[in-house]
Amino acid sequence: MTGTREPLVSICVPAYNAEKTLRDTLDSIVGQSYRNIRVVVSDNASSDSTPEMVAEYAKADPRVTISRLASNIGGEGNFSECIRLGEGEYTAIYHSDDVYDPEMVRRSVEALENAPEAAAVFVMASGIDERGREVRRYRFPDDIRPDPDGLYRFPALLKAVLKYGNFFFCPGVMVRTRVYKETVGTWDVGRYKTSSDLHVWFRIFEKFPVAVIDEPLLHYRLATASYSYNLARSRTWRPDIFLLLDDYVSNPRGVALSGSDLMNYRLQELLDNIRRAFNFLLQGERGQGLRMLSGLFNPAVAAFAMKSAYHLKVMLFGWTVLFLHFIPLPGLVKEKLFKLRYGG
Repeated sequence: MTGTREPLVSICVPAYNAEKTLRDTLDSIVGQSYRNIRVVVSDNASSDSTPEMVAEYAKADPRVTISRLASNIGGEGNFSECIRLGEGEYTAIYHSDDVYDPEMVRRSVEALENAPEAAAVFVMASGIDERGREVRRYRFPDDIRPDPDGLYRFPALLKAVLKYGNFFFCPGVMVRTRVYKETVGTWDVGRYKTSSDLHVWFRIFEKFPVAVIDEPLLHYRLATASYSYNLARSRTWRPDIFLLLDDYVSNPRGVALSGSDLMNYRLQELLDNIRRAFNFLLQGERGQGLRMLSGLFNPAVAAFAMKSAYHLKVMLFGWTVLFLHFIPLPGLVKEKLFKLRYGG
């Protein structure tokens, strides 16, 4: 940062019945080394002790306030509400079940202050379990290179998402408040459903470069009791991200997609089909699972996969799942496979 200037940062925390995790979240936010923050908990009509818990923090720290919604407007609707509540130069939407490194806000502000043309900064994450223990680390894909100014722009980011999927963490983003209000406005949940967060980032990428801090400053909760965890281990349908990516593949907004980019996307679809086939297998639906694996026999896909270690791992995973479809799997074996794949 320039001199001692500390621009105001709005940290909005969308919350619904978050009493089990909110205290850890708020402790990590009010304990940030960067002090010029305004913390607003946007309560989505909670029926537990969430409002009372926030009131405790507000009494002890005048930077903390609560904004209560009269009725539940859904998670994405509450994210849009957070944009409306944003004030100051920067706005971050931090989730009510995650924990934030004490230097996360300072590091994010420094990145944006040092790159005035950047609209947002993204950080990477570590995954933590229900007890707060680190169980995984996430890295920014190492084959994505920034431009000479150290920033990332839409063509490279779109191509990377076609290959790897959504590797951005929603609660790991700080955005210039004016960009949130003027360029984003709302989460488009009607069109892209649970992938509307990635659409928000794409809308920003199309107009502005962004910065990335490839360090796990966000501690992202991978709780076995969470909705997203249980969804991943039971899902057998095509995920919402493909609603968005299909749209961008058919209309890439000025980005020239190569044959390799499109093949990367086909392999991403194959990887998702393999995951769905695995879940079908555990649910006893072998026929449905086998239909998901037909892409393994496509010669063009197989030849392309031979060119990278990442895609070879995809194919190996697929052939393993295919093999499992043809051998008897007692309940105990299924349980062990389940734990190997999803933990818990």
